[in-house]
Amino acid sequence: MDAYRQSRLQAARAALAQQIREEGGVAARHTEAAREMMASIDLNNDGHVTWEEWADASLLPQSELDTYRQLFTLLDADDSGTLTLDELAALALLKQGSPIWCGRCDVAVLDRQLLGCRRCWREGLLEGMADSRKAAACCLPCADRAGLSGCGSGGGGGAGCSSGRCHLCSGKMEVVDNTWWLPLRDWPAMRETLTDKEFRKARIMDARAALMDLGEQLTEELREGAGVDLHAVRLQKKDFVKNALAEGSAISKKQASTLFKCFDLDGSGAIDGAELLAMAAAGRGHAYGCDGACKGALVFDDTLFACTACWREYQRGGFADPKRAAACCVSCVRRSAGSTARAGEAPACRHCTHSMALVPNEWWKKREDWSTMRELRAGEEEAVAAALEAASHAQPAPWEAQVAAKAQASKALRRQEKGEVWQKVGEAISSLGSNPVTRVILSALQRRAKGGGKRSLAATQAHGSGVKRMLVAR
Repeated sequence: MDAYRQSRLQAARAALAQQIREEGGVAARHTEAAREMMASIDLNNDGHVTWEEWADASLLPQSELDTYRQLFTLLDADDSGTLTLDELAALALLKQGSPIWCGRCDVAVLDRQLLGCRRCWREGLLEGMADSRKAAACCLPCADRAGLSGCGSGGGGGAGCSSGRCHLCSGKMEVVDNTWWLPLRDWPAMRETLTDKEFRKARIMDARAALMDLGEQLTEELREGAGVDLHAVRLQKKDFVKNALAEGSAISKKQASTLFKCFDLDGSGAIDGAELLAMAAAGRGHAYGCDGACKGALVFDDTLFACTACWREYQRGGFADPKRAAACCVSCVRRSAGSTARAGEAPACRHCTHSMALVPNEWWKKREDWSTMRELRAGEEEAVAAALEAASHAQPAPWEAQVAAKAQASKALRRQEKGEVWQKVGEAISSLGSNPVTRVILSALQRRAKGGGKRSLAATQAHGSGVKRMLVAR
């Protein structure tokens, strides 16, 4: 490694250490994740992970190990050739953010600014970019060395710097704030680039990725524990829908198709073993929908914002009132508040005046088993248990009948509104008097009118004998 690249590597390590200090040290959940990783990778149990152990655990072919090698070198802060528990914990911090690798020096850019192409970043997010390190970007020192005037650290370039060109799309590159410790969708630089619709799509893709990771984990555990390999299992859509519509099923064919689409996590057109396990795990627990900008997308992040006041009443009522299930994902809070903090500013509940609190998201558990719910019912265990028991024996109106009733009411309203429109059109035309043009128009309108439209046009006959004669004449 040459001296320049070594200096960039040291700068990245220093930035990573500085971020850990600013956050008050490595989070407990990151340390726990590092212990689990150490237990699975450290084959000789010496408390250190060698490159060979790291590479074997990646399950990647030799030709694709370069990226993994770069990550290993970044984490090896003391250049010992092995990774300790603390260095593995730093990996957990990197994984929850979106560090981008420089396209020139091939080192992670953890400086406060970088030169990047937001157009490519946006397309990558919407296409399910799995590795943000391959995004179009360049560190500012490399921009200086490449002679991109005005873009480097010594050129005084600002957010509008665009002297460089993206090597992927030939678009303009610009200097942006590098908030690598956040997911790319939450970067301030991406808030104006992503529309609300695109942001929601990115959050749905996040949920699918989380479920897919869980499914793969469960599949591997089943293979190692019971010797059962589910990778070859594939359930086609027609078979899934047919089974879902079996006798006793409470869902429609359309609902079954929608459910299939939700759990076809990789979009292959079939549900494999990992996706089946993910579906079973999701059904066993309870994932909350977000009340924020992602509009009901299920939240599978480590934490989420919840209104504990609403949740307390929600639990007291046996989870019968869905309006009390107030929750919001951290990404939506950041997007609305413009905060770059890890959790953003605590938002206000949209159902009451209380501030929401950041709580662990234990979506794989039943609602009553969440640690937050257990804390909220402290001293009220018997009353809550009685409410849950009563709710389990309640006989609510059939869900599908409620949906059908709402659809019928909506259809009737549209028919009424359409009839009113046709009536106004007929009245306007009849006021023009009888002539060949109005006769042709009224004849065409009557042929096109359906339901309320026919009745409304017929009603126009009372507005004049001329209109009546035209309608009768045809």
